[in-house]
Amino acid sequence: MAPGIDGLPAAELEIPVSEPVARFLATLNPRTLSRLRLAIRAFEWLPFPWRFSRLDLPAREQYLVNLERSRLGLHRDLLLLAKVLSTLGYASNPEVIRTVGCPPSCEMAGGTIPPDSGGLGDLEAPAGTEECDVVIVGSGAGGAAAAAALAESGLDVIVLEAGEHYNRDNYPVEPLDAISALYRDGGLTVASGRPMIPVPVGRAIGGTTVINS
Repeated sequence: MAPGIDGLPAAELEIPVSEPVARFLATLNPRTLSRLRLAIRAFEWLPFPWRFSRLDLPAREQYLVNLERSRLGLHRDLLLLAKVLSTLGYASNPEVIRTVGCPPSCEMAGGTIPPDSGGLGDLEAPAGTEECDVVIVGSGAGGAAAAAALAESGLDVIVLEAGEHYNRDNYPVEPLDAISALYRDGGLTVASGRPMIPVPVGRAIGGTTVINS
């Protein structure tokens, strides 16, 4: 399946792609947004003296092919960014989701409800100074397991997490809203090196396990 093939609507011609991407970019922090703006400008002006947005469709397609075949890592990185952003805008469209048949949801198989875990304790820092034996930064698989083991051994543990607490009642349903809420830097974290590899990192109580699970 691909846009415009096998029953899927064509990107931008039949459903909007750039508009949801623009809304998504507006949710990013200024540091990430400034880097993306620089990369998008480079992508736009790379076919100088022409601009990508003013090329006709065959010329745009050839430009993308040239980026993919380029020996320069920067060219392939710009193409990867274009793929990621356009896929985000396209795959979040309700018509595309219905056609693919994979609606986003947060539920357990059979509609069962898991047993009460006993709660997470205080989720807000008290006013003033707080003391403890150990501070764990990050509540993902590693941080949460370390915090539990240390607490069970009798130490006073505080876990610091940059994200919010989400459960079945407030888990974001819209894909782009979920990415903005649950991922660090809007899911645009990448591993340095060649080629650059996207490494989506969670930003919520539970860390990346909230996304992967």
